[in-house]
Amino acid sequence: MKKINFTLSAVALVMSVAASSAFAEGQAPELTNEEKVLFSLNETAMGVVAGIVDATSCLASEGTYSYTATVEADFQGGNGVATLDDRSIDAQTIQNTLRGTVVEVSTSGSEEVGDVSIRGLSGAYHFSRLGEIMYNRNDFQINPNTLGSHWEDYDNHYIKDYYWGPVYGSRTSNGVLDAGLLVVTKQDDPRTKWRETSQYKRPNGVDGKASLTLVQIAPDNAPLCKITMRKADVTDFGSGLQLFGSIKVKAFQQ
Repeated sequence: MKKINFTLSAVALVMSVAASSAFAEGQAPELTNEEKVLFSLNETAMGVVAGIVDATSCLASEGTYSYTATVEADFQGGNGVATLDDRSIDAQTIQNTLRGTVVEVSTSGSEEVGDVSIRGLSGAYHFSRLGEIMYNRNDFQINPNTLGSHWEDYDNHYIKDYYWGPVYGSRTSNGVLDAGLLVVTKQDDPRTKWRETSQYKRPNGVDGKASLTLVQIAPDNAPLCKITMRKADVTDFGSGLQLFGSIKVKAFQQ
């Protein structure tokens, strides 16, 4: 009888641990304020590149763009700055309540990303309190530099779900995953639709990682273009986060 009791107890313990692990997967990630700012900067940079692809073409945009970001905590929740090639992007938390968080992004002046000029970017990211859902709108102007001074009005619209799950092929290391959509519009008319997925491993004594993938989808659901930020290094410097990486554009072979 004692042997049976021991066996049942062991099985119950295993089932309890498995249930606990299963419960963690798919749940709200409870993003920190600094992570919400960092994610806003990352999505802004990826969205600007998606706009460039539409303004020129995927083939014309192919290549690698340098990208870095730094986020610091402040009394409002967090602020940060990112650099996409020569284009500086600022972010500031303007609302952080029990209802959720709003992060504004902006640029000043006109600078180039690759061979294309960008100016007038402004927008806002709205996160739920625990960070499990986000939506946004960013407005900016693009000058493809093909017809002299010819500025075109663009905007981005994201809707995304964030959740806990295994990242980078590990079944024992959970992080933040997401699935979402991006729509790029020009003068408020829809232009391109993109599917996005991402992985984020928090820096916890060792460097973290951040990866994002945007895939442009044709009307027949065929992939056309891919924009990736692959395994960018993320470090925690005590009062904030730093990311060092790059963004790559590659056309699918038709």
